[in-house]
Amino acid sequence: MLMENPFSLIGSKHTLSRQLPWILHRHRTLAQPSASEQRPSLRISPPQLSASIASTMEGAKQGLQILSTGLNAAPIPEPFKSAVTAIPDIALQIITIVAAVKGNVEDAVGLAVYIANVTKTTMRPFEDKLRGSLDKSPTMKMRIVEFRGVLELVKEEITSLTSRRLRDRIFNYERDALKIGAMKKRVDDAIGLVQLETIVAMGYEVDLLSQGQERILEQQRLASQEQRAAAQRQEENQKFLIQQQSLLSQQPSMSTQEKEHRLILRVLDIGFLIRRLGDGDSGAAKKQPCLDGTREPVLERIARWIEQPKNISKRCFLLVGPAGSGKSAVASTLAHQGKESGRLGAGFFFRRDEQERNKRAILVIACQLASWGDQRVRWEIASAMRGEPDMAQRAPEIQFQKLIQEPLQILDSTSQPLIIILDALDECNYQFASSLLRLVGKWLATYPAQIKIFITSRGESHLQRFYYSEPMNSQLQSYSLADENKQSVEKDIGAYFRETLPELVGQWVAEPSNWPGDERRKALVEKAQGLFLWATTAGGILGDPNVRDPEKQLERLLASDRDIHLDELYAGILDRACPQTVDADLLALFRTVLGTLLVARIPINTHILASLLCPEDLPYQAFAERIRVAVLAYLQAVLIVPTINTSEAALDAGPIRFVHTSFIDYVTDKSRCDPRFLLDPDEEHEKMTIGCLRRIQDLRRNICDLQPSSLNSEILDLKQRIQAHMPPVSQYACTQVAAHVSATPRGSVVVHGLLEDFAQTKLLHWLEGLSLLGRTQEAVGMIVLMESWLKTPSLSPSLLPPTHSREFLRRQPSSSHSEHASSASMAVQSPSRRKRLAKGVLRIIRSRSSTHTSIASDARTRTLALLYDLRRFVMEFRNPITESSLHVYYSALPFAPSNTALSRIYGHFAEDGVKVLRGRPTQWSQTLWTASKHSDQIRCVAISPDRKTVVSGSQDRTLHLWDVTTGAPVGQAMKRHVGAVICLAVFPDSRTIVSGSQDRTLRLWDATTGAPIGEAMRGHSSQVNCVAVSLDGKIIVSGSTDNTLCRWDAATGAPIGDALVGHEGTVNCVAVSHDSKTIVSASDDCTLRQWDATTGATIGDVMEGHDGAINCFAVYPDERMIVSGSDDHTLRRWHNNTGRPVGKALIGHTNFVSCLVVSPDSKTIVSGSYDHTLRLWDAITGATIREMRGHTQTIRCLAVSCDGRTIVSGSGDHTLRQWEATTGTAIGKALTGHEGTVSCLAMSPDGKSVVSGSYDYTIRLWDTIVDSAVEEATKVHDGTVTCLAVSSDRKTIVSGSNDCTLRRWDIETGAPIGKTLTGQGGVFNCLAIARDGRTIVSGSRDGVLLQWDVVSGASIGRVLGRHAEAITCLAVFPDQKTIASGSEDGSLRLWNVTSGSPVGKAMRGDSVPVLCIAVSPDGEHIVSGSENRTLRRWRSATGALDGETLDSGPVKSKTFDFSPDGGFIVSQNPSASGGKMIDVWDAVSLRNASYQRDAVMDVVKDVDANTILPCTFVPIENGWVLQPKTRKTMFWLPPGLRGEMVLQGDVIVPGTDRGTIFS
Repeated sequence: MLMENPFSLIGSKHTLSRQLPWILHRHRTLAQPSASEQRPSLRISPPQLSASIASTMEGAKQGLQILSTGLNAAPIPEPFKSAVTAIPDIALQIITIVAAVKGNVEDAVGLAVYIANVTKTTMRPFEDKLRGSLDKSPTMKMRIVEFRGVLELVKEEITSLTSRRLRDRIFNYERDALKIGAMKKRVDDAIGLVQLETIVAMGYEVDLLSQGQERILEQQRLASQEQRAAAQRQEENQKFLIQQQSLLSQQPSMSTQEKEHRLILRVLDIGFLIRRLGDGDSGAAKKQPCLDGTREPVLERIARWIEQPKNISKRCFLLVGPAGSGKSAVASTLAHQGKESGRLGAGFFFRRDEQERNKRAILVIACQLASWGDQRVRWEIASAMRGEPDMAQRAPEIQFQKLIQEPLQILDSTSQPLIIILDALDECNYQFASSLLRLVGKWLATYPAQIKIFITSRGESHLQRFYYSEPMNSQLQSYSLADENKQSVEKDIGAYFRETLPELVGQWVAEPSNWPGDERRKALVEKAQGLFLWATTAGGILGDPNVRDPEKQLERLLASDRDIHLDELYAGILDRACPQTVDADLLALFRTVLGTLLVARIPINTHILASLLCPEDLPYQAFAERIRVAVLAYLQAVLIVPTINTSEAALDAGPIRFVHTSFIDYVTDKSRCDPRFLLDPDEEHEKMTIGCLRRIQDLRRNICDLQPSSLNSEILDLKQRIQAHMPPVSQYACTQVAAHVSATPRGSVVVHGLLEDFAQTKLLHWLEGLSLLGRTQEAVGMIVLMESWLKTPSLSPSLLPPTHSREFLRRQPSSSHSEHASSASMAVQSPSRRKRLAKGVLRIIRSRSSTHTSIASDARTRTLALLYDLRRFVMEFRNPITESSLHVYYSALPFAPSNTALSRIYGHFAEDGVKVLRGRPTQWSQTLWTASKHSDQIRCVAISPDRKTVVSGSQDRTLHLWDVTTGAPVGQAMKRHVGAVICLAVFPDSRTIVSGSQDRTLRLWDATTGAPIGEAMRGHSSQVNCVAVSLDGKIIVSGSTDNTLCRWDAATGAPIGDALVGHEGTVNCVAVSHDSKTIVSASDDCTLRQWDATTGATIGDVMEGHDGAINCFAVYPDERMIVSGSDDHTLRRWHNNTGRPVGKALIGHTNFVSCLVVSPDSKTIVSGSYDHTLRLWDAITGATIREMRGHTQTIRCLAVSCDGRTIVSGSGDHTLRQWEATTGTAIGKALTGHEGTVSCLAMSPDGKSVVSGSYDYTIRLWDTIVDSAVEEATKVHDGTVTCLAVSSDRKTIVSGSNDCTLRRWDIETGAPIGKTLTGQGGVFNCLAIARDGRTIVSGSRDGVLLQWDVVSGASIGRVLGRHAEAITCLAVFPDQKTIASGSEDGSLRLWNVTSGSPVGKAMRGDSVPVLCIAVSPDGEHIVSGSENRTLRRWRSATGALDGETLDSGPVKSKTFDFSPDGGFIVSQNPSASGGKMIDVWDAVSLRNASYQRDAVMDVVKDVDANTILPCTFVPIENGWVLQPKTRKTMFWLPPGLRGEMVLQGDVIVPGTDRGTIFS
């Protein structure tokens, strides 16, 4: 919401009320029922009111019709017009729908009229004032489209609400009022965004204190408490805005208009930032408050706590009590009272069945605090949202600090008490709840004293240790409802029965006012035993509309001679709903319905419930009706079931919920529940898995009937299409199936069979569905869950499906024993269906019996192979899949490796997508994922010991966490260091990370969330170079450029003793012994030292012997020796205990030793060096075993697997290599992908993967086991492909590389043609091929122009000429005898290809490098583009400049040519829209002719079929290749194929940085 309508605060120097009436329109809020009107009431309009409503509606309709006519006639430019004119039409439809309904529609009428009014006032300026200003707000269309979409949704919801019978609208009035309020909020949000863009577009001058001040003070007499609070907030807003204007007035450099404009944007910005927090609903509306006059003792106790003086008050009040004792009712009452008094700052009511919502508690509380009334707090929260755009995704610690802790610190001591309520915290996920309590506990002692936190929880809660331990315990006042006076509680329960029973049973007893009489009411009170939940549940039983016999129900409740606790009450409810006399089918249906609701991942409605359970051979509507009539209707004492009257309404109905979580506890506890109703969550998950996998079978390709070229974000009605084609049950199945699979009992035969079917037929359709729902980022995690479930121990040959599955397969229809039993008989499977399932089960079991391995082992292997391929598929093509559901088939599948199960089974879906002619890999590469959140070089990486997280540190001063499985970032960047992160270490328990930085500090971080722990650890006076953590996790040791080591307490971050002084040079590396007693350090002073970890004293001799700085060392795993590597090119070994040298230096390297590792068995050493080699040494004797060559640059880092079999090296040549640890033999090919030096490595504990960090700012995870057989096109070079050219006959491609060679290859077969052509100079920059294909000319970076005669087969080119600097571009004349070259020396030259001599003199404009040249079709003119943004036109015959030199704008593209007719020059503009625009110039005048862009593209594309367009003429935006003329999306191109490219007809030929060619 906008901040209390800031538009009403704005005046104008130019009679703003006349110029901007649409801005000053005052949003009228719909009337909300007061506290005394919370119950539904009959609201049939009297005749005079109906006439008034009709008149109002007619006026609104006429106004919209006039507006629609005006907008249609206005010359509004496209694409705005279609979006603008649709809005009043939709508003008119809403008015028409509501006007046609009779009775009880006042709220809907109010909403419809409100929409009509804001539509008229907001859209009217588009008729005139905004027509010339639309280009000032580039996002205006998006806001208009959003507004249109909101109105479409409101129209659908209004249609649903008003189409029901009058009786249903009356009884659902309260819920409908909440829905209408939510609709209005959505309209408000959309209107606010449109109005902001309108302000920006029109740029009016605004004066805050003229008419705006008068407008804010115009208040009618306020009658209610809520209105007075609103007036107070308006006054606060005025003061706040005056304060902000005062701050802006102190900026003398701003003009008055700029200040006023900035003020508007600042004020509006607050509202938009607050809205980004999401829904601020606390959930209190779903909780019933205490009846008047009840729970007075506890409420009085809480009131005294609130009013206590701040100096003696406890900050936190904990209300504990057993299930059903009324804790939430007390919290709801406190919330109502606090809201009325203005003291309620925020509240959140947790629910066990809404864990995802529970995780948003901090955001919801912050949203409420922002609306509380203190504008300073609101401003601080908005500022936090502005500084952290992705706050909703940040860790809870960050959210709490930025959105609650810091904003509330601004409160002063004069503020009134501020209450924050946390109800039922024990129902929240333990991890989140405990984290929240830790945060609150740390904050308690420091936050302003007037802030009061009220918490309710069960007494036996698992959170007790947090409540009653410091720092929370000293600030905690607790009270148990179990300690309440028994008489007081019984009095309150009696009051409840007196108040509610007459209303509940009024239709079925003769005299309801005093029913059931004092004696029987007293008996009920005694049965309740102080539990309010018992009382409310008993009330539901007595008023059960299905029984309609309160007397009989009361007799049953009172018949027992003993006390009836909740267990007996629940047992009675279930017995009455499903008596012993019903058949097994009805009992199975009851169990299945309850079990489905029990294990549903999110609360589900009747539609989802029935759809998941409905047999294939039964009509859905009939089955859904049976569930409602035969099951749900009899469980309303324990379930909250929304009223549904039609199957269509079930789609949008609210979720079914349990009245209280104690019922869930009851039906899952075998010691309490009747075995007939006992539910096993594992078995229920199996049923849900079966239902989800069946519903996924409904998915199909292009399920929403989208255009193939569409991106999800471009489809304006995507949400409506999803609702139309993917019902809620399909959405639930897509998003929750994996979670249910993972919770299913291992080895379920039925699930195994269904998963195989799913993998064979629906994988890509499921992925398409996730893309449509915006859940692609979760896909990898879901796949991993299913893979993990399948990788389970084998089943016994005799193991059959669980009992319920056997019944499910063999069940036969039977005679009904009751009316609702016969209704439920349709839940059984048809005989044909049972036979099919039985055959599938028997087939799997027979497979097991015949092979004596595992059930369906072959099927499981096939399924696992497909799931593995799908996981790699999503990780490789996450971007196109996320952005476009259909490009799962059109872009991702064509580039997937051809020799995989996924491509073999699903390849036919790619037939109408892009076709890869050659160069498609056959297997997945060893790169599992690549991550690139850092903005500078990666300095250090580590994998947590639990193999769940990768952590990286960078030169950009941040750390990042990554999910090992998916590569997805975990949380946000960890920003606290002010210098580069140099080193890091993960604690042995994987819970904490320590980092060292260039800023001289160390910091601790939570390894799960990335939140900082404590303050910076200060002690060093210079850069921290290295850090280590002891194996017991108690001590941290760091080494620094200040020549010292420091020890730190790992729990607190406090320093331990003084710094360890002794080294005379930088400390480069440290380690702690396995027993945590010894520290080892190495230094630039050529020595190693050992230290006592406890006392800091030096141990043994200083290890001296090297003649250069020691860069690395390693302690043998058996801790007998230490080995070190030095700048003196040698390695040395030392006794670990004494520090004395062992043997002689290990000599072999010819340059600095940069890194080393020792095998786990302490038998071999591997070292890496600046001499580009690795060496394998015998760790005992020091003898060289093998020199390992393969890298071409310095070896920067090494890692060894835990089993000691594999070594991985990273190098400055951008590659990783694997080696066999015992022999030094290379394993497979180099791992390529990085574009910069590989600076750091870390091996996973299981040795199956290695993570690398690089100077290219990326992190990559590699599979170390798979020896990938990737066939990438034709491998023709040993270096990056730098230039490409295609012959005029379209048969040959010539490629140049930085390996100083040229190669030709056949474009059809991919086979190389002839020999490798070797240049005499440097790297090739450009190529040209004569039309006859016999001559190739190349230009290189050393300025040499070479010519090759292809026919003669000469492998060394002839020097044609030279430039003083690098040759940048070439062009062949139409006569094929002359070639033009441009150079970085600023000159152009012409050369005779036949004689090899220069033609004329060099053409020079200035000394700026020439970037591109083009020759006219008649050969008479040359046009050149230079780095200084100029275009020049030259005469070919004389070399003279022809015409003026023009400033062309940025000309930095190698693509620069005449159109085939010679009339225009066309080039890519790399600076416009990210390189997406084509620039056009008139070939004669050189004037910009971009208005001819479409005509030129027609000429280029259609007139000359032989024209070869370099691929830069085809726009590529974020990897998407666009159609040149229409700019529609064609397909997505993998990152490695976006380098030097050419386009030949409809074939794109890209070269890669690995010397390969695709087509």
